[in-house]
Amino acid sequence: MILGTAGHIDHGKTALVHALTGIRTDRLKEERERGISIDLGFAHWDAEPGLRVGVVDVPGHENFIRNMVAGASGMDAVLFVVSAEEGMMPQSREHLEILGQLGLRRGVVALTKRDLVERDWLELVSQAVGDDLRGTFLQDAARVAVSVRTGEGLEELRHALLELVRVTPAAVGGLPFRMPVDRSFTVRGVGTVVTGTPWSGRVALDDEVRILPSGHAGRVRSIETHGGRALTAASGQRAALALGGADRGWAPRGSAIVAGEHWAPGRLYQVCVDHRSPHGRELRSGSRVRVLHGTAEVIARIALAAGSSPVAPGGRAFGQRRLEADLVAGLGDRFVLRSYSPVTTIGGGIVLWRSARRLGPRRLAEAEPLHRALLSTEPVERLRAVLGEVGTRGVTVEDAGFRAGLGASEAKAVAQALLRGGEALQEGGRIFAAGALQGTGSALLAALGDFHARETIRRGLALGELRARSGAPGPLFDRALADLVQGGSVAVEHNQARLAGHGTALVGREAAWR
Repeated sequence: MILGTAGHIDHGKTALVHALTGIRTDRLKEERERGISIDLGFAHWDAEPGLRVGVVDVPGHENFIRNMVAGASGMDAVLFVVSAEEGMMPQSREHLEILGQLGLRRGVVALTKRDLVERDWLELVSQAVGDDLRGTFLQDAARVAVSVRTGEGLEELRHALLELVRVTPAAVGGLPFRMPVDRSFTVRGVGTVVTGTPWSGRVALDDEVRILPSGHAGRVRSIETHGGRALTAASGQRAALALGGADRGWAPRGSAIVAGEHWAPGRLYQVCVDHRSPHGRELRSGSRVRVLHGTAEVIARIALAAGSSPVAPGGRAFGQRRLEADLVAGLGDRFVLRSYSPVTTIGGGIVLWRSARRLGPRRLAEAEPLHRALLSTEPVERLRAVLGEVGTRGVTVEDAGFRAGLGASEAKAVAQALLRGGEALQEGGRIFAAGALQGTGSALLAALGDFHARETIRRGLALGELRARSGAPGPLFDRALADLVQGGSVAVEHNQARLAGHGTALVGREAAWR
């Protein structure tokens, strides 16, 4: 599990992590000199015997929101820190909004510096913080007043955090391995080391991995998780991977380390956008924004579906995210949107589908059923939507599952349910929606009808030409043609197909000769 901090600058996040773990996360000289966090800090906490929790300490200054999101994207739960002296401040609220956009649902609230205020003031601040948290995912979270100087409240906070760890679900790792890179550096005698929080899957020693979007390959030479040597690294852990054959320049922050062939970089993604502008400005189609996704920041434009633009604050819309640089994303990935200039957080969104091309407003509106189905929590709904979208092209069960956000075993089980229910069919190693067979059959009949209308002398159409005209892949074409022949609608002779009962029509001089 990964526990992260969040909160306004100088509210005591780093000091609190040190008090809980004994580890200083302010590793940069400038951070220690200035007394503020600039970049991400990392520690681990032994919550109880056999239960080690990774801790990510994020900067609180508004100038380092990009670094904050890079750390928050891998969190399972949050330790939300508010100073008892000041209460909720601007970055407290912005961090809270970002955490919500990233899908965080669990946390504990720490009221720090309790030794610096009177009891009456502490009670007032606690009540005010509770009011500010109402309606957020932290409204029912435990609130504990602490002092790292005197130690007051630390034991109570540890207990609250332990309860949080116990009720937080383990990270789901069904998809192939993917780890956004937050640091990369070179160690003499070891080579290039990349660190991050794996979002999915598992990687082991000697596994081959790819660095995206650069496309370079490497081999895992050694692994550390939570500061100790390990044989594997998986989602829900902090990990450092030493990569043989890799150059540090191939894996800057914002890159991803992946295993398998499914993950691929792209620039066009269909998304669901939540607009939360604090200034009341509408989000219009074509708006230029900053996308904070995992550890990456990329400039993009948001194209909205017809009828959705503009989006008022508090509104939600489907659209297409058009990035200016490649990025690796998958179904369900959360991201944060910030305005291009001036830079403020204006919302976030969820990745739904990797697009092959740019989609206009009308086509995006037509894709709304797909988008809504992909937001479903039901795996069968998502897989059904994927099969409907790929149509007569079909897809392997593994690839269909990947697009639906399912691991290989779960995808196989869901696909079997669809096959048994007659909602899908499998031909040539590919799975299709049942409607694809009927659609292919209709396309074959239409192609033959058009052929007979134009070619009155020729008796039949070569099978290869018929397949080309129908646009159907081989397995589906063969199945549809066989069904039509068996049903008596089409006849096949000498490697040619014709509509049943159709004979060569003789017209003009040919008819007169007969």
